[in-house]
Amino acid sequence: MNDDLVQVIEGASKILNTTLQQRERSLYNYVLVPFHDPEIGPVTVTSDPEEFQLRLQDLFVQGGGDCPEMSIGAIKLALEVCLPSSFIYVFTDARSKDYSLVDSVLTLIQQKQSQV
Repeated sequence: MNDDLVQVIEGASKILNTTLQQRERSLYNYVLVPFHDPEIGPVTVTSDPEEFQLRLQDLFVQGGGDCPEMSIGAIKLALEVCLPSSFIYVFTDARSKDYSLVDSVLTLIQQKQSQV
């Protein structure tokens, strides 16, 4: 699982660095919503890409082998705090178990005009 986490951090860092290298800065805020079972959060909302990178580096593997996870709840929380028209990236190695939130998440995606 630790190898998976390293790949998540590296992948998210590459996405961040790619957007920061563009002439026109297309990202204005960064939201990180870690999720474990059964906890979601704490949420980080920042306009500072360096702070976002630091929070990524703070992620850790907790437990393991207890699939599925609370990923839809994390997506819902990200949608609640993100700016409209945001891109939301989800990194997980497990299926979701909180499917009861799907309808509210789909509504939020439409309201925020965001992409997951």
